[in-house]
Amino acid sequence: MNLSAKFTLLSFVVICALPTTQASSDFLEWITNTSGENTWRISLDVAQGETEERALARDGISAFSVSMNNSMPQFLNNKKGDPSRTYYSLEFDGYSSYMEFPEVTKLVAPNELSFGIWVKPDTSSFQTSKETQFVASKGASLESGFSIAVTQHGGVRIILVTDQGHFAAYGDNVLEPYLWQHIGFSWNGDTLQLYVDGKPVGSAVPAPGAFRDYALKPLTFGKPASMNSNYYKGLLACAILTTQAFSKK
Repeated sequence: MNLSAKFTLLSFVVICALPTTQASSDFLEWITNTSGENTWRISLDVAQGETEERALARDGISAFSVSMNNSMPQFLNNKKGDPSRTYYSLEFDGYSSYMEFPEVTKLVAPNELSFGIWVKPDTSSFQTSKETQFVASKGASLESGFSIAVTQHGGVRIILVTDQGHFAAYGDNVLEPYLWQHIGFSWNGDTLQLYVDGKPVGSAVPAPGAFRDYALKPLTFGKPASMNSNYYKGLLACAILTTQAFSKK
């Protein structure tokens, strides 16, 4: 089904459980189960007896040229979800698909920030394209906010902007073809760390200063929040944003 209307991705309703194909990892387990006043958990679900059209018509996220897909990271068990609901990933076409989450339009001076999402990029696209593809963005280029993107040959790039400048964390050749993988980052006010499948990639990058929010646009998936370019091609599922930082104890 192709979507061009508004629909809701429910917050605080279902926990995006760890897939059976992945070992439990510290960051992945932490962000999967984190909660709090400023935590947004995004999972598309259709209740038993509810039509897909009705589920997608709920007020909430604006989606453009996005399709529902039955492919999902395998849930560890049904106890962390609702067996009466069917869960979907979202498919982006790489040239016009994107969606916006108005609930996250303004991040009020967070001292910490973490984000995680399951991705399954189109293999031919992300291995051959020279163009960076934006998975999620709450920023305006290098001037404000943050973004997470996949790069050529299975790389991941994080950019976060504070009043001290913009800071980037990179991981090269960290995504495997044909597999669901979890990517994310955590910023504690001083350093920025990239994670893939719950494990840190490289060393933490110094990123001091106060977060500089991009309040003009909401959290955007599939392209930069401030531009109509660099579209993502592939599947996305189970996004979580929180104004908390991961701390390994």
